[in-house]
Amino acid sequence: MNRYVLTGAPGAGKTAVIRQLECEGFGVVEEAATDIIALWQAKGIAEPWTHPEFIDAVVSLQQTRERRVAALPEVAQFYDRSVVCTAALADYLGVTRPQSLVTELQRVTTQNVFQRRVLLLKEPGLCHTDRSAKDYLRRNGPF
Repeated sequence: MNRYVLTGAPGAGKTAVIRQLECEGFGVVEEAATDIIALWQAKGIAEPWTHPEFIDAVVSLQQTRERRVAALPEVAQFYDRSVVCTAALADYLGVTRPQSLVTELQRVTTQNVFQRRVLLLKEPGLCHTDRSAKDYLRRNGPF
């Protein structure tokens, strides 16, 4: 099983690429942190990333999503970010990496869960009006 991580800055197009890969029949795992943020904000927590259990929640959702696609027969699977990105997020937020994250990092390393080559999407630099974006896509294609 080949598992590839897509990563990049916010707005770089990771989710759009994941959606296209999914449409083409590949197994995909969606990014977890954004979904945890949205869920917690819906529950009235304005800044979930300031809570100590935030990183644990992200790791837990990532693990659940990985297990869900693990049994699929696809030759390649694509992950919108990964536990490595979650470690970078924890470091960026200045929080101590919780044991769940440390354990998961050890697991993905010792079991060679992901391919060593990461797919890095650079920011497209498209901050255009809707019409300009449509013109760009018509000229250059979506991917």
